[in-house]
Amino acid sequence: MAAVRALLLVMLGGAIGTALRYGLALAITGPTPHLTAFPWATLLVNAAGCFGIAVLSETIPDRDVLGVPARLVLGTGLFGGFTTYSAFNTEVLRLAERGESTRAALYLGATLVVCVAAGIAGFALGRSLRGPAAA
Repeated sequence: MAAVRALLLVMLGGAIGTALRYGLALAITGPTPHLTAFPWATLLVNAAGCFGIAVLSETIPDRDVLGVPARLVLGTGLFGGFTTYSAFNTEVLRLAERGESTRAALYLGATLVVCVAAGIAGFALGRSLRGPAAA
């Protein structure tokens, strides 16, 4: 029964994360994201997800959500549903396929740098929220 509860909570987190990603993409690019010159929505979503999961991992690693580890519900579920490597990969390949190799390389590099920086910032914020006793 615990495994079923865990699965359902991860699914719920994933559904919420996916809905948040879609809503953010709509807010940034409108209903036709494939017509934008640069995939800003995916970059922003992935950076925000890297930040959020880093904060999560530093602040509530041993806590539960209804008896299920928070890292599963919020990490695997919510942030797993929110972030999207597959869309990022497809967007890089599509840019390159259209002959926009400079834009593809810029997007690839920007994603790496921005997402790593967001993760570092998330770790720093999470550690500061824990306080010096828990560090």
